[in-house]
Amino acid sequence: MVTIEDVKAFWDRRPCNVKHGFAPVGSSDWSRQVTQRKYFVEPHIKEFAEFSSWRGKRVLDVGCGIGTDVLEFLRAGALVDAMDISVESLKLAAQRINHEFYLKSTKPPVNFYLANIEEWTPEGKYDLIYSFGALHHTPNPAAALENMYRALKPGGELKLMLYAKYSWKNLTRQQPEAQAGCPIVKKYSKIEAEMLVRDAGFCGVRIAKTHIFPWELKAYLDYRYVKAYPWRLMSPAVFHRLEKLLGWHLLISATKPLGWKS
Repeated sequence: MVTIEDVKAFWDRRPCNVKHGFAPVGSSDWSRQVTQRKYFVEPHIKEFAEFSSWRGKRVLDVGCGIGTDVLEFLRAGALVDAMDISVESLKLAAQRINHEFYLKSTKPPVNFYLANIEEWTPEGKYDLIYSFGALHHTPNPAAALENMYRALKPGGELKLMLYAKYSWKNLTRQQPEAQAGCPIVKKYSKIEAEMLVRDAGFCGVRIAKTHIFPWELKAYLDYRYVKAYPWRLMSPAVFHRLEKLLGWHLLISATKPLGWKS
C-alpha cells in the first residue's frame, strides 16, 4: 500500500522543478532560472494565481515545493504561510526567499511548515488557500480539502490545480512527472474535480482546462525550446483552443460560503 511517506521520499529525492535551472542548485542564478523557466513553460499560472490581487492578504500555499509561487506572492506583498511534506523542497524554498530578501535587508513575511495537510489544520484564517499541483499526489485529497476549508475565512478563496483525466498527456500515456516512478498520481474529470471540491463544503466552483506541453523533449532538456509535431503546425489560437479540450491542468477556483460558522 502506498503511503504519504512514499510520496515524501519521492519528492525528497528530486524536488519538483529542481532541474529548471542549470546554475548550481541553491544559487541566486539557479533561482532566477527556475522562475523564468517555470512561467515560460506554464504561463497560465500567473493569470490563475492573480499574485498582485493578494497584497496585504493572508495566503497559504499547500504543497509549495521549492517556492517559486511563494516568491511571487511575497513580491506582490502577500503575507504567506507555505507548507510541504518534503524537507528537501522546503530547504530550497527557504534558501531562495532568504537570498532575495537578504539583498533588500527586509524580513520576508513568510512561515514555512513541514506538514501533511491531510492531518494538520493550520492556525488562523486565510484569505486565499492555493495549491498548484500537489493534492493529486496525496493519498486522501478529500481529507486535505476538508482541512483547507476549515483554515479558510468565510468568503475566502480556494485556487487549486489538479491533473486532468481527459488530457492529451494522460490519453497518450506520457510519464506524468519529470522523475519516473511517482507513487501517487490521481487524475480527474471536470465533474469529479467539482464534486471533490463541493463535498468539502466549497461553493461557486469554476473549472478551466489548459496546458499541453509542446516542446521536443531532447531540446527541452538541453534548455532549448523547439516545438514538436503536431504543435508546430498550429497557430497559437488553434493550439489554445485544443488546450481547453485536452489540457493537463484543471484550474479550479471556489469560495467558502459567507454564512459558515467556526
